[in-house]
This record gives sequence, C-alpha cells and structure tokens, in this order.
Amino acid sequence: MKLNERKCDKCGKWSDGEKYFCNHCGVLMDEERLEEEKKRHESQEGLAVALIKIYPTDHIIVKGIKHIIRIGQIIYFAILTFILWVVAFMSG
Repeated sequence: MKLNERKCDKCGKWSDGEKYFCNHCGVLMDEERLEEEKKRHESQEGLAVALIKIYPTDHIIVKGIKHIIRIGQIIYFAILTFILWVVAFMSG
C-alpha cells in the first residue's frame, strides 16, 4: 500500500488516492472532491473569452476566414479592455 492510496468501498481493493474513480471497478470514490473541482472549473469558465473555434476538419478557406475573424475578435477585446482601463483610471 502506498501513502496516497484509498480503499474502494465497493470492491475493497486499493486505488490511487488522487483519482476520482476506482482503478478496478470504476466506482466514484471521492464525490465531494469531484463536485468541488466541477464548481471551480465552472467559475473559471465564465472568465474565458469566447473566440471562434477553428476545427482541423474545416476547409483551408474556412480556416483562413476564421483566423481573420479571430484576429478581429482579439483586437475588439483589446480595445474594449483598454477603454475599461481608461474609465477605471479616470474615476480614481
């Protein structure tokens, strides 16, 4: 038995304590930690900027157009961020 192993309630075998599921039977071992991880991930998702997705299966012309749109999106967000910074700076 290693230091970070946990005993599965269902099959009784020892599994890696860092994992959410048992290596042997696949049952969920740490539901609380999994829920915390999901909540943390969801809270960070709101901060992500939604850029247009470029898929490997897209045609070369479509990829080019999407790259141009993505550059426009990045420039737009940069300008918007700068304006918000100026407003915050001016307000004191």
